[in-house]
Amino acid sequence: MQYGNPNGFDLVLECSGHDGAALAATRIVRAGGEVVLIGAPWMRRTDATAHDVFTEVFHRYVTLRSGWEWQLPARPSPFVHGSMSDNVEQAMRWLRDGTIDVDALADRRSPADAQEVYNALAGGTAPFLTTVFDWTQPD
Repeated sequence: MQYGNPNGFDLVLECSGHDGAALAATRIVRAGGEVVLIGAPWMRRTDATAHDVFTEVFHRYVTLRSGWEWQLPARPSPFVHGSMSDNVEQAMRWLRDGTIDVDALADRRSPADAQEVYNALAGGTAPFLTTVFDWTQPD
């Protein structure tokens, strides 16, 4: 175990909720870095113990945080910067401006194809997990 490795990541976001991934996150973050546990740990998947995590946190000075998104306020205020509404507004700007590409995340179909879309989703043959009905497409 190499403590004090300055070459790790500054921040690791663990989104799976897998206890082994959380332990790995404490090992790949740089000394003094931060690990945010975002994924819900619904079940135990490894034999890792709290001692294993605490050892990494203690010896590597890791900041370990819960990723509960509602720690951010819903609306901004004069003395609190950042809010859920600010984040949603920024995400909408990125989508509008094409800053992030989401085309590969969902099928885009005309509302006229709704029954076909629902049948594919119900039958497990849909090409994506999500379908967006684009009301600008012709029937």
